[in-house]
Amino acid sequence: EMQLRSNSKVRLRREQDKAIPCIENADKKTERITQWIDNIDELHASRPAPSVSYSHPMPDMNDLMRVWPEDFEQYLAKHGIQFGADLDVDLA
Repeated sequence: EMQLRSNSKVRLRREQDKAIPCIENADKKTERITQWIDNIDELHASRPAPSVSYSHPMPDMNDLMRVWPEDFEQYLAKHGIQFGADLDVDLA
């Protein structure tokens, strides 16, 4: 049922939409909660991965990994631009 609603292109009227079910005494019915979580996981896993269409082709990885020309390195040093292991950036 969740997959049908998820894949449907037609949006049901608000009064026809089903609310997320309430589970009375949920602390004693962990199997129903686990089943609902598993159903949601299956629903998300069944969706296709998002795709991105670029207007220009992406550069070749080998080109990106090449060492910069010496004159470019000198330009960076002359203008105080730091790149390297000591660069303070958040990678998360």
